[in-house]
Amino acid sequence: MAYNNKNYRSNNSNNSSNNRSGNNNSGQGGNQKKHSGCSAGRDKNDSPYVRGWNFSKRYGMVTFYACPYGKTKIVTSATGRSWGNWMVRVKTAMGKEFIVGGMHDTNSNMVTVREMGFVMNPKAPNGGYCGRF
Repeated sequence: MAYNNKNYRSNNSNNSSNNRSGNNNSGQGGNQKKHSGCSAGRDKNDSPYVRGWNFSKRYGMVTFYACPYGKTKIVTSATGRSWGNWMVRVKTAMGKEFIVGGMHDTNSNMVTVREMGFVMNPKAPNGGYCGRF
């Protein structure tokens, strides 16, 4: 049986180009798994909320839920931005749940949790961002 080197090369180059353009996570430009997300809305009582999630190898899945509470005050800073102190409920992968304080920017709808170094931005492209700032 004769071996045709020309056909082998053309088939091999087609296969390798298909592997490069395929949907793989080998660092060659393929689609990567989403590691965070954030959304905003209003609950059934017409109260605003911001909800976010973040996944990391170190901490696993961590979810955030931020909303105003009874003593929320809106303050205008020197730059003209309006901020409100919100309650942020954090739930870790191990099931531990705790509450921290956060600052909600009413203009951009972002919530910053300074104590943890996290920010939730529902207007970020590709489904929002929830992670380190």
